[in-house]
Amino acid sequence: MNSFANPVIGVDTPPAIIPKSSVVTSKVTISVAGNIGAGKTTLAQRISEILHFESFLEPVAFNPYLEDFYLQPNRWSFPLQVVFLTQKFKLMQQLQQSPHHRVLDRTLQEDAEVFAATQFHSGFMDQRDWEAYLELYRTVESIIVIPDLILYLQADLDLLLHRIGKRSRAAEKPIALDYLANLNQAYDCWAEAMSTKTRVLKIRAIDYESGPDLKRLDHLVYDIERLLVRTIPLKFQR
Repeated sequence: MNSFANPVIGVDTPPAIIPKSSVVTSKVTISVAGNIGAGKTTLAQRISEILHFESFLEPVAFNPYLEDFYLQPNRWSFPLQVVFLTQKFKLMQQLQQSPHHRVLDRTLQEDAEVFAATQFHSGFMDQRDWEAYLELYRTVESIIVIPDLILYLQADLDLLLHRIGKRSRAAEKPIALDYLANLNQAYDCWAEAMSTKTRVLKIRAIDYESGPDLKRLDHLVYDIERLLVRTIPLKFQR
């Protein structure tokens, strides 16, 4: 489904390629990835608090094309994704200038390799717009850090719909069920492909449905530290 997909390596295996960013910088970047409504922001905030990392949350900045996209995806896919890519690039510039360890709410790579790719394969974005978007993305992505660890929040459609409905964002009301399903499939392929470049840890979003409890978070933080010290010789202060 996704032209970026390379579903060959499982999760929590030594990466075939250690990102240059992990080698040349002493600052760790953790990213929480997942579909719309998976609970990324809440988990990123809690990890930031526990590990004393600086948090970089997905901007709530208004995208003037979002509501129009859900109503007419074939018309608005390209400008929607260009705006999202621009917003995320600005956030990543701030992150890369930070002197602290950092936790990120959704990677820049997801914007292109999950969302834009899904829209292209669904026929929302035509070939010409897709190629123009890819050229822009590859230019931007070449100077953006790859996270040292990606926490992939997996959620089924029922949970996603429940959470989307619960937060009552007007622009999200027209989201189609098949679009969420296609994104879930793309995310699974993307996570497997990313595991060849960095560490990926799968997490069940349902486990945090009632809020991240301290015991569960403690186990998660242990897994984070265990995975990262195998890649980067650092000790965290907690």
